[in-house]
Amino acid sequence: MRESGRIETTDQVARILLEKRRANPKKNLIIGVAGTVASGKSRFSRYLIDVIREVLGLKILNCPFDYWINSAMLHAPVYAQRFFLEEFRDALCSINAGEYWMCPRYDLLKIGYDQNLWPLILNSTEASWRKRRFVNVSLVHEIPDIEGGHGIYLEPETKRFFSLLLPKADTVYLMDGTMIFHELVTKVFSYDAKIYVSSSWVNRVARMMRRFNRREVFGNTSATEIEYVGFLVREAAACADVEIEAQIDDQTIVLRSKTETISNLLDVCYLKDRLLKYPALADIYMLDLQLVEEAIEETYVDFSSITNSGHLRSLKIEFSNLVESRHLLVINNMEVILQRLRSVLRL
Repeated sequence: MRESGRIETTDQVARILLEKRRANPKKNLIIGVAGTVASGKSRFSRYLIDVIREVLGLKILNCPFDYWINSAMLHAPVYAQRFFLEEFRDALCSINAGEYWMCPRYDLLKIGYDQNLWPLILNSTEASWRKRRFVNVSLVHEIPDIEGGHGIYLEPETKRFFSLLLPKADTVYLMDGTMIFHELVTKVFSYDAKIYVSSSWVNRVARMMRRFNRREVFGNTSATEIEYVGFLVREAAACADVEIEAQIDDQTIVLRSKTETISNLLDVCYLKDRLLKYPALADIYMLDLQLVEEAIEETYVDFSSITNSGHLRSLKIEFSNLVESRHLLVINNMEVILQRLRSVLRL
């Protein structure tokens, strides 16, 4: 399995989309970015979105796969069973056919809308999708919609919320999530481009911690950092990673996500600090201090060998901003880190 870097992968995807757009200018494009939890899917998706907008000049609609989480199956032993895969497949088929579709709203459930709005006041506006009935509630209740949404609907039979999405012209749909290439989906649907993002375990754990501490989790959580990261670690080891990695096939472009920003480097340095302060975390997070230190050293080596002028320029700008705000940082040996960065970035 050949792995590519971010720039090479982006160029390859842009080339594929350009060829397909020129062959069929009226057809919307649907691409998928899959990968294990905290592998860097969302960050790469944001970068890819900017490139697609610039190269193709098309609108982008990003649809996180977390919308399709099945709250009743969060602890299913088979990872794929924790999602509404059939609904996800049906949504892709509707998008591909230029039809309207219903997007489930697990994020609303996470922030309490299942409890706070009952009893719901329904109105006479209804929608039918895939032989299922949905009743509009957003004309009465103030419920946040999603990008591209045209109203919040309740499915009375399941008591689940959905957003109605109408067909759009000249749009690229980017689906971002763990199980979007599952065989239940791909046996009836073909993406225009499939990207799989991989990353080292150290970087993934550091991103899990960042996601929690920066409140970047999907919805709110009352768990502690150790509880949140520990759950993701156990989930990955028990079933998730094996099932997610099994989705890679010959049509999948594999991207190796590395530590590319100073902010990400500091995430790993923070992880090192936590391991030094709480040695028991090594077992909970399934890693050891040596692996973390090796990841830090590897990043310094990578930074010192950067030849892309845009990447190097962004790092120097990030460093300059960091120096001005270093009094706000709580990472140990911050001055040593800054001095090493000055050296590898030739500042």
